Amino acid sequence: MPRNGPTLILVHEPEKACFDRLVADGYPTERATEISSYLAQSTDLAPEFGQLAAACETRGLTFMAVELDDAATVLANADPVKTLVWTLTDGIAYFRGGASPALARLNGLKTIGADDSLFALCQDKFRSGAVLGALGLPVPPAGLARNGKWLVEPSASSAGWFVKPNRLGAKIGI
Repeated sequence: MPRNGPTLILVHEPEKACFDRLVADGYPTERATEISSYLAQSTDLAPEFGQLAAACETRGLTFMAVELDDAATVLANADPVKTLVWTLTDGIAYFRGGASPALARLNGLKTIGADDSLFALCQDKFRSGAVLGALGLPVPPAGLARNGKWLVEPSASSAGWFVKPNRLGAKIGI
């Protein structure tokens, strides 16, 4: 692999690491399994890392797949002139991938995708809806509850509500 040329670092949070952390934090195994399953893109992509490395090498790039738990150290030692960070995993509540763009920025590294502040905003459905609405874009009416209590009560609806966790995967709550 070319070590003096540009490097593409793919940061990902493996399902197993998330599962282990959730169980250690007291989540029941069944719930930890459900939550960590939303990191399947990391598990599904891992067998392709060799092909990604080969494709990068043909283009004069070094490819590094870095687990999130190792990202702080790896990114702190990366060359800002020659490194591009690809954040595969997102999240701020149950998942920690939202830290990747911030770690990249703190180390002066370029990223693929949104900057860290926009990345974090988009992880919060309620806040991102409020910002988009304030900018004049159409957004559905919303409420926000925590621990069974309304923080922001939704407007009345004869049709009922579509309920989703505020900071968890798009598939949950359907």
